Amino acid sequence: MISYGQIHAKWNSKVHCHDELIRHTPKAFCDGNNSSIAIRNGFIFADTSEDLDGVGNCAFIDSDEKIYAGYHTVLLTPTEEKHNNKYLAYLFTTDAWRYQIRKNLTEVKVFSISQKALKQTFIVLPPSEIQSSIVSFLDRKCAAIDDNIAKHKVIIEKLGEYWQAEVTRAVTAQDGWTQSRIKFVVNVVRGGSPRPIDEYITDGDGFNWIKIGDATGNGRYIDHTKQKIKRKGLNKTRFVKKGTLLLTNSMSFGHPYVLNIDGCIHDGWLAFSDFNNILPEYLYYYLESDIAMKQFTRSVDGSVVNNLNIEKVKNAVISFPDAKTQADIVKVLDKTNSILDNAVNKHNQLIAKLEEYKKSLIYNAVTGKIDCRKENYE
Repeated sequence: MISYGQIHAKWNSKVHCHDELIRHTPKAFCDGNNSSIAIRNGFIFADTSEDLDGVGNCAFIDSDEKIYAGYHTVLLTPTEEKHNNKYLAYLFTTDAWRYQIRKNLTEVKVFSISQKALKQTFIVLPPSEIQSSIVSFLDRKCAAIDDNIAKHKVIIEKLGEYWQAEVTRAVTAQDGWTQSRIKFVVNVVRGGSPRPIDEYITDGDGFNWIKIGDATGNGRYIDHTKQKIKRKGLNKTRFVKKGTLLLTNSMSFGHPYVLNIDGCIHDGWLAFSDFNNILPEYLYYYLESDIAMKQFTRSVDGSVVNNLNIEKVKNAVISFPDAKTQADIVKVLDKTNSILDNAVNKHNQLIAKLEEYKKSLIYNAVTGKIDCRKENYE
């Protein structure tokens, strides 16, 4: 089964059905739903997207395995065998084609894509031999680009592993260090979520509504939010100030961040304050370490969504030296972190350029700006 979550996943190439996209469900669930089964050369589109860039995302089914189109999807089934549907898969990735869907959408919290909107889009269909030459050209060129991107991602992963080892080594207990449960050195509180949340979210004036999705752009810091919450929701949530240390306690749990803004946090966050004999910066690095994560991993609750119980965070053990040594550790880690961040940023910039080149290559090929018949023989 493929649902909208897998379609929007970063590993969906949109031109090949990777095994990672497929989830498995009991056969009885699909019995009697043959109209929702995708066949080879079909497409499963997501019918919702949280952002405009995701509007038009789909999975191309290029295997003989029968795949059920799951939650929040629209199924497109090929009606003629004479078309090369992988050509369409490439076409569907372009902004030029997706504009037909996006142009009529309004600014809302979630964008919805209807069957009718998909049916009314136009496609450019060159002769079948040209479709095949386009697919052959793009398969070859995109594979080379993807290999290059993969190499940069491996380097980024290795840099991350090096950083994890360095921060863990730096905060590992030594002779003379103090060991304590977190609750004895800092106050830990949980955020709150007014419900139903849609009644409290606003596009106008309000307070920053800090979501875990906002913690993706600038390393340890949260600089902005996509949404705001109305004043009437303040007594149902928790307001925190700039500089507050936060920890995720659900989904991708156990990741610390520092606020660069004031705002309100929901119940997927824990906040730390009132530090006693421990520097906030040192605690941040300790929470980043494998030592902390191993304790948190043993403590999570939930079979579908992992949640980090606040009491288990409070009772986690932390080791720390005197204030001067803490400051020295923070200084060294800050310097190392800056060097590694710069290196990661350079590789991410190269990845972005390669992805932009790939995007333009696909557009130029499917719109006829590149004669792929000629390119395939040179």
